[in-house]
Amino acid sequence: IFNEIENVPGILKIYDIHLWSLDGKHNIFSMKATVTEGIKNDDPVRKKVEEALLKYKISHSTIELSDSKYPSVKQEQKFL
Repeated sequence: IFNEIENVPGILKIYDIHLWSLDGKHNIFSMKATVTEGIKNDDPVRKKVEEALLKYKISHSTIELSDSKYPSVKQEQKFL
């Protein structure tokens, strides 16, 4: 899953990834990614990530995209 998402055009870095199942049938996924500057949360990049997840029967996902100019990972590292 990681490699497939990492190869989506516009994705620069993936972090804070979580994958779990509520009942063994419904898989849940969350991730944060730094993307090429100018890409918005409603960009086709998100759609391509969601399409990749469907191949793995992931029925629900939370995908946070942050601009490479203002990556939230730096903010999280400062907090930790």
